[in-house]
Amino acid sequence: MIRRREQSNSSLAFIDVMACGLGAVLLLFVLLDFEEVLITSEPQLIDVTDNTQFDLLVSENSRIQNEISNIERQIDLEKANIAATIIETIETRSQVPIQIKAPAPIVETKSIRNTNNQGDLVGLKVEGSRILILLDSSASMSQERLIDVLVGVADPTGSLLSNGKKWAQAKRIVDWLIDVGPAQSQYQLLAFGDEAKQLTNRWMSSTDLKSQLPLYFQELQPNGATNLEFALEKVSRDIGDFSSLYLITDGLPTKASAKTRLLNVPSCGVNVRRKQANVSGVCREALFNDSIKALRITGRPINVVLLPFEGDPMAAPMYWTWAAANQGRLFTPDQYWP
Repeated sequence: MIRRREQSNSSLAFIDVMACGLGAVLLLFVLLDFEEVLITSEPQLIDVTDNTQFDLLVSENSRIQNEISNIERQIDLEKANIAATIIETIETRSQVPIQIKAPAPIVETKSIRNTNNQGDLVGLKVEGSRILILLDSSASMSQERLIDVLVGVADPTGSLLSNGKKWAQAKRIVDWLIDVGPAQSQYQLLAFGDEAKQLTNRWMSSTDLKSQLPLYFQELQPNGATNLEFALEKVSRDIGDFSSLYLITDGLPTKASAKTRLLNVPSCGVNVRRKQANVSGVCREALFNDSIKALRITGRPINVVLLPFEGDPMAAPMYWTWAAANQGRLFTPDQYWP
Protein backbone atom coordinates (compact mmCIF):
# COMPACT_ATOMS: atom_id res chain seq x y z
CA MET A 1 0.00 0.00 0.00
CA ILE A 2 1.42 3.32 -1.12
CA ARG A 3 1.63 6.05 1.55
CA ARG A 4 0.61 9.58 0.56
CA ARG A 5 2.93 12.52 1.19
CA GLU A 6 1.62 14.82 3.89
CA GLN A 7 0.50 18.25 2.69
CA SER A 8 1.88 21.47 4.30
CA ASN A 9 -0.49 23.46 6.45
CA SER A 10 1.05 26.84 5.40
CA SER A 11 -1.46 29.19 3.76
CA LEU A 12 1.22 31.42 2.13
CA ALA A 13 1.39 30.63 -1.52
CA PHE A 14 4.45 31.08 -3.65
CA ILE A 15 2.71 33.60 -5.84
CA ASP A 16 1.98 35.75 -2.82
CA VAL A 17 5.61 35.77 -1.87
CA MET A 18 6.64 36.83 -5.34
CA ALA A 19 4.03 39.56 -5.47
CA CYS A 20 5.15 40.97 -2.16
CA GLY A 21 8.77 40.95 -3.27
CA LEU A 22 7.96 42.63 -6.55
CA GLY A 23 5.90 45.27 -4.78
CA ALA A 24 8.75 45.96 -2.43
CA VAL A 25 11.13 46.35 -5.34
CA LEU A 26 8.73 48.70 -7.13
CA LEU A 27 8.22 50.77 -4.00
CA LEU A 28 11.96 51.01 -3.46
CA PHE A 29 12.47 52.03 -7.06
CA VAL A 30 9.82 54.75 -6.85
CA LEU A 31 11.26 56.16 -3.65
CA LEU A 32 14.81 56.18 -4.96
CA ASP A 33 13.79 57.80 -8.27
CA PHE A 34 11.75 60.57 -6.57
CA GLU A 35 14.59 61.38 -4.19
CA GLU A 36 17.02 61.62 -7.05
CA VAL A 37 14.79 64.01 -8.98
CA LEU A 38 14.25 66.10 -5.88
CA ILE A 39 17.97 66.42 -5.16
CA THR A 40 19.28 67.00 -8.69
CA SER A 41 16.57 69.16 -10.28
CA GLU A 42 16.21 71.88 -7.64
CA PRO A 43 19.84 73.17 -7.54
CA GLN A 44 20.03 72.95 -11.32
CA LEU A 45 17.12 75.39 -11.71
CA ILE A 46 18.65 77.91 -9.27
CA ASP A 47 22.15 77.76 -10.74
CA VAL A 48 21.06 78.05 -14.37
CA THR A 49 18.73 80.99 -13.75
CA ASP A 50 21.17 83.03 -11.60
CA ASN A 51 24.17 82.52 -13.85
CA THR A 52 22.22 83.54 -16.93
CA GLN A 53 21.05 86.83 -15.45
CA PHE A 54 24.48 87.63 -14.09
CA ASP A 55 26.14 86.94 -17.43
CA LEU A 56 23.62 89.17 -19.19
CA LEU A 57 24.26 92.04 -16.79
CA VAL A 58 28.02 91.73 -17.12
CA SER A 59 27.76 91.68 -20.90
CA GLU A 60 25.45 94.72 -20.99
CA ASN A 61 27.70 96.66 -18.64
CA SER A 62 30.73 95.96 -20.81
CA ARG A 63 28.87 97.07 -23.90
CA ILE A 64 27.79 100.35 -22.29
CA GLN A 65 31.31 101.07 -21.05
CA ASN A 66 32.67 100.54 -24.54
CA GLU A 67 30.07 102.89 -26.01
CA ILE A 68 30.92 105.58 -23.44
CA SER A 69 34.62 105.27 -24.24
CA ASN A 70 33.92 105.55 -27.97
CA ILE A 71 31.72 108.63 -27.48
CA GLU A 72 34.35 110.32 -25.29
CA ARG A 73 36.99 109.71 -27.92
CA GLN A 74 34.71 111.17 -30.60
CA ILE A 75 34.04 114.25 -28.47
CA ASP A 76 37.76 114.80 -27.90
CA LEU A 77 38.40 114.43 -31.59
CA GLU A 78 35.66 116.90 -32.52
CA LYS A 79 36.98 119.43 -29.98
CA ALA A 80 40.45 119.14 -31.45
CA ASN A 81 39.07 119.58 -34.98
CA ILE A 82 37.04 122.64 -33.98
CA ALA A 83 40.01 124.24 -32.22
CA ALA A 84 42.27 123.54 -35.20
CA THR A 85 39.72 125.02 -37.61
CA ILE A 86 39.31 128.16 -35.52
CA ILE A 87 43.06 128.62 -35.20
CA GLU A 88 43.60 128.08 -38.92
CA THR A 89 40.79 130.49 -39.87
CA ILE A 90 41.94 133.30 -37.61
CA GLU A 91 45.58 132.82 -38.56
CA THR A 92 44.57 133.14 -42.21
CA ARG A 93 42.65 136.33 -41.49
CA SER A 94 45.47 137.74 -39.39
CA GLN A 95 47.69 137.73 -42.47
CA VAL A 96 45.56 140.50 -43.99
CA PRO A 97 44.88 142.92 -41.12
CA ILE A 98 43.83 145.68 -43.51
CA GLN A 99 40.80 143.64 -44.59
CA ILE A 100 39.82 142.89 -41.00
CA LYS A 101 39.42 146.59 -40.19
CA ALA A 102 37.03 147.46 -42.98
CA PRO A 103 36.38 151.14 -43.68
CA ALA A 104 32.59 150.79 -43.20
CA PRO A 105 32.61 151.25 -39.40
CA ILE A 106 34.76 154.38 -39.79
CA VAL A 107 32.20 155.93 -42.15
CA GLU A 108 29.38 155.16 -39.69
CA THR A 109 31.36 156.65 -36.82
CA LYS A 110 31.98 159.86 -38.74
CA SER A 111 28.28 160.13 -39.45
CA ILE A 112 27.51 159.84 -35.74
CA ARG A 113 30.22 162.33 -34.82
CA ASN A 114 28.89 165.02 -37.17
CA THR A 115 25.26 164.75 -36.03
CA ASN A 116 25.74 163.72 -32.42
CA ASN A 117 28.82 165.38 -30.97
CA GLN A 118 27.92 164.52 -27.38
CA GLY A 119 26.68 160.97 -27.99
CA ASP A 120 23.09 161.69 -26.91
CA LEU A 121 21.68 159.67 -29.80
CA VAL A 122 22.99 156.39 -28.38
CA GLY A 123 22.18 157.27 -24.76
CA LEU A 124 25.75 157.87 -23.65
CA LYS A 125 26.78 161.47 -23.15
CA VAL A 126 30.52 162.13 -23.24
CA GLU A 127 31.40 165.19 -21.21
CA GLY A 128 33.92 166.54 -18.72
CA SER A 129 37.06 168.61 -18.80
CA ARG A 130 39.26 165.62 -17.87
CA ILE A 131 37.91 162.34 -19.16
CA LEU A 132 39.42 159.12 -17.84
CA ILE A 133 38.89 155.95 -19.92
CA LEU A 134 39.31 152.56 -18.25
CA LEU A 135 39.69 149.73 -20.78
CA ASP A 136 39.26 146.13 -19.64
CA SER A 137 42.06 144.15 -21.35
CA SER A 138 41.33 140.71 -19.84
CA ALA A 139 41.17 137.60 -22.05
CA SER A 140 37.36 137.59 -22.13
CA MET A 141 37.40 140.93 -23.98
CA SER A 142 38.48 139.12 -27.14
CA GLN A 143 35.33 137.13 -27.89
CA GLU A 144 31.69 136.85 -26.78
CA ARG A 145 31.67 133.05 -26.29
CA LEU A 146 33.58 131.30 -23.55
CA ILE A 147 34.75 128.44 -25.82
CA ASP A 148 36.36 130.96 -28.21
CA VAL A 149 38.13 132.65 -25.32
CA LEU A 150 39.47 129.31 -24.06
CA VAL A 151 40.78 128.47 -27.52
CA GLY A 152 42.45 131.86 -27.67
CA VAL A 153 44.07 131.42 -24.28
CA ALA A 154 45.50 128.07 -25.46
CA ASP A 155 47.11 129.76 -28.48
CA PRO A 156 50.76 130.46 -27.52
CA THR A 157 51.13 133.21 -30.12
CA GLY A 158 48.32 135.34 -28.67
CA SER A 159 47.04 136.18 -32.16
CA LEU A 160 43.61 134.65 -31.53
CA LEU A 161 42.97 136.99 -28.62
CA SER A 162 44.45 140.04 -30.33
CA ASN A 163 42.29 139.55 -33.43
CA GLY A 164 39.03 138.90 -31.57
CA LYS A 165 35.92 140.73 -32.79
CA LYS A 166 35.00 142.05 -29.35
CA TRP A 167 38.50 143.40 -28.78
CA ALA A 168 38.32 145.27 -32.09
CA GLN A 169 34.98 146.72 -31.00
CA ALA A 170 36.42 147.81 -27.63
CA LYS A 171 39.21 149.72 -29.39
CA ARG A 172 36.68 151.41 -31.67
CA ILE A 173 34.70 152.50 -28.61
CA VAL A 174 37.82 154.16 -27.14
CA ASP A 175 38.28 155.98 -30.42
CA TRP A 176 34.61 157.01 -30.43
CA LEU A 177 34.72 158.37 -26.87
CA ILE A 178 37.65 160.61 -27.79
CA ASP A 179 35.98 161.84 -30.98
CA VAL A 180 32.58 162.73 -29.51
CA GLY A 181 33.93 164.36 -26.34
CA PRO A 182 34.23 168.13 -26.03
CA ALA A 183 37.00 169.56 -28.17
CA GLN A 184 38.68 171.26 -25.20
CA SER A 185 38.65 168.13 -23.01
CA GLN A 186 41.78 166.26 -21.96
CA TYR A 187 42.06 162.48 -21.74
CA GLN A 188 43.91 159.68 -20.03
CA LEU A 189 43.73 155.95 -20.87
CA LEU A 190 44.23 153.11 -18.39
CA ALA A 191 44.05 149.40 -19.26
CA PHE A 192 43.58 146.63 -16.71
CA GLY A 193 43.61 142.84 -16.65
CA ASP A 194 45.59 140.99 -14.00
CA GLU A 195 47.21 144.36 -13.31
CA ALA A 196 46.51 147.99 -14.17
CA LYS A 197 48.61 149.76 -16.79
CA GLN A 198 48.46 153.51 -17.28
CA LEU A 199 48.99 153.94 -21.03
CA THR A 200 49.15 157.73 -20.82
CA ASN A 201 51.45 159.36 -18.27
CA ARG A 202 49.73 162.75 -18.42
CA TRP A 203 46.53 164.45 -19.49
CA MET A 204 46.47 164.74 -23.29
CA SER A 205 44.33 166.54 -25.83
CA SER A 206 42.13 164.51 -28.11
CA THR A 207 44.47 165.15 -31.04
CA ASP A 208 47.57 164.01 -29.17
CA LEU A 209 45.89 160.94 -27.76
CA LYS A 210 44.46 159.96 -31.15
CA SER A 211 47.92 160.09 -32.66
CA GLN A 212 49.26 157.77 -29.95
CA LEU A 213 46.37 155.26 -29.94
CA PRO A 214 47.80 152.95 -32.64
CA LEU A 215 51.02 152.62 -30.66
CA TYR A 216 49.18 151.95 -27.40
CA PHE A 217 46.96 149.31 -29.00
CA GLN A 218 49.91 147.67 -30.71
CA GLU A 219 51.54 147.03 -27.34
CA LEU A 220 48.28 145.97 -25.65
CA GLN A 221 46.44 142.69 -26.11
CA PRO A 222 43.67 141.00 -24.10
CA ASN A 223 45.03 138.54 -21.56
CA GLY A 224 44.57 137.34 -17.99
CA ALA A 225 41.76 137.87 -15.48
CA THR A 226 39.74 140.98 -14.62
CA ASN A 227 41.09 142.90 -11.61
CA LEU A 228 38.82 145.93 -11.34
CA GLU A 229 39.93 146.61 -7.77
CA PHE A 230 43.54 147.10 -8.84
CA ALA A 231 42.47 149.56 -11.55
CA LEU A 232 40.32 151.65 -9.20
CA GLU A 233 43.07 151.68 -6.59
CA LYS A 234 45.47 153.09 -9.18
CA VAL A 235 42.91 155.72 -10.22
CA SER A 236 42.46 156.85 -6.60
CA ARG A 237 46.21 156.98 -6.11
CA ASP A 238 47.52 158.44 -9.38
CA ILE A 239 44.68 159.95 -11.47
CA GLY A 240 42.35 161.35 -8.87
CA ASP A 241 41.84 164.68 -10.66
CA PHE A 242 39.52 163.28 -13.35
CA SER A 243 36.13 164.91 -13.93
CA SER A 244 34.34 161.90 -15.46
CA LEU A 245 35.13 158.22 -15.84
CA TYR A 246 34.19 155.84 -18.67
CA LEU A 247 34.65 152.11 -18.06
CA ILE A 248 34.68 149.67 -21.00
CA THR A 249 34.29 146.07 -19.81
CA ASP A 250 32.32 142.88 -20.39
CA GLY A 251 31.49 141.56 -16.92
CA LEU A 252 32.11 141.41 -13.21
CA PRO A 253 35.70 141.04 -11.95
CA THR A 254 37.32 137.63 -11.51
CA LYS A 255 40.38 138.64 -9.49
CA ALA A 256 41.21 140.87 -6.56
CA SER A 257 44.27 142.49 -5.06
CA ALA A 258 46.40 140.35 -2.76
CA LYS A 259 45.16 142.11 0.36
CA THR A 260 41.53 141.23 -0.33
CA ARG A 261 40.11 138.47 1.87
CA LEU A 262 36.89 136.73 0.84
CA LEU A 263 37.28 133.57 2.87
CA ASN A 264 33.55 133.15 3.54
CA VAL A 265 32.41 133.43 -0.07
CA PRO A 266 31.73 130.05 -1.80
CA SER A 267 33.98 129.11 -4.74
CA CYS A 268 36.06 132.25 -4.40
CA GLY A 269 39.64 131.13 -5.07
CA VAL A 270 40.93 134.60 -5.72
CA ASN A 271 43.27 135.37 -2.84
CA VAL A 272 46.58 134.18 -1.48
CA ARG A 273 45.04 131.88 1.12
CA ARG A 274 43.07 129.83 -1.36
CA LYS A 275 44.27 127.78 -4.29
CA GLN A 276 40.80 127.03 -5.66
CA ALA A 277 40.55 127.74 -9.38
CA ASN A 278 36.79 128.18 -9.70
CA VAL A 279 35.20 131.61 -9.37
CA SER A 280 31.45 131.35 -8.85
CA GLY A 281 28.81 133.96 -9.67
CA VAL A 282 28.43 134.70 -5.97
CA CYS A 283 32.17 135.28 -5.75
CA ARG A 284 32.17 137.69 -8.70
CA GLU A 285 29.39 139.72 -7.10
CA ALA A 286 31.36 139.90 -3.85
CA LEU A 287 34.48 140.89 -5.79
CA PHE A 288 32.60 143.70 -7.52
CA ASN A 289 31.22 145.07 -4.25
CA ASP A 290 34.72 145.06 -2.76
CA SER A 291 36.33 146.50 -5.89
CA ILE A 292 34.18 149.61 -6.21
CA LYS A 293 35.11 150.53 -2.62
CA ALA A 294 38.67 151.03 -3.87
CA LEU A 295 37.56 154.17 -5.72
CA ARG A 296 37.79 156.67 -2.89
CA ILE A 297 36.77 159.62 -5.08
CA THR A 298 33.10 160.60 -5.05
CA GLY A 299 30.92 163.15 -6.78
CA ARG A 300 32.23 162.34 -10.29
CA PRO A 301 30.08 160.77 -13.06
CA ILE A 302 30.87 157.11 -13.73
CA ASN A 303 29.65 155.63 -17.02
CA VAL A 304 29.92 151.98 -18.07
CA VAL A 305 30.00 150.52 -21.59
CA LEU A 306 29.15 146.85 -21.06
CA LEU A 307 30.02 144.45 -23.88
CA PRO A 308 28.40 140.99 -24.02
CA PHE A 309 29.85 137.84 -22.51
CA GLU A 310 27.97 134.62 -21.72
CA GLY A 311 27.58 133.29 -18.18
CA ASP A 312 27.53 136.61 -16.29
CA PRO A 313 23.85 137.58 -15.82
CA MET A 314 24.40 139.88 -12.82
CA ALA A 315 26.88 142.16 -14.58
CA ALA A 316 24.28 144.47 -16.14
CA PRO A 317 22.16 145.14 -13.01
CA MET A 318 25.18 145.62 -10.75
CA TYR A 319 27.01 147.97 -13.11
CA TRP A 320 23.75 149.87 -13.72
CA THR A 321 23.28 150.37 -9.97
CA TRP A 322 26.86 151.59 -9.58
CA ALA A 323 26.63 154.00 -12.52
CA ALA A 324 23.23 155.36 -11.44
CA ALA A 325 24.53 156.00 -7.91
CA ASN A 326 27.32 158.13 -9.42
CA GLN A 327 25.26 160.26 -11.85
CA GLY A 328 26.29 158.06 -14.79
CA ARG A 329 24.77 155.65 -17.28
CA LEU A 330 25.11 152.04 -18.35
CA PHE A 331 25.31 151.51 -22.10
CA THR A 332 25.17 148.06 -23.75
CA PRO A 333 25.93 148.50 -27.46
CA ASP A 334 25.21 146.27 -30.42
CA GLN A 335 28.15 144.16 -31.60
CA TYR A 336 28.51 146.30 -34.73
CA TRP A 337 28.60 149.64 -32.88
CA PRO A 338 30.20 152.07 -33.40
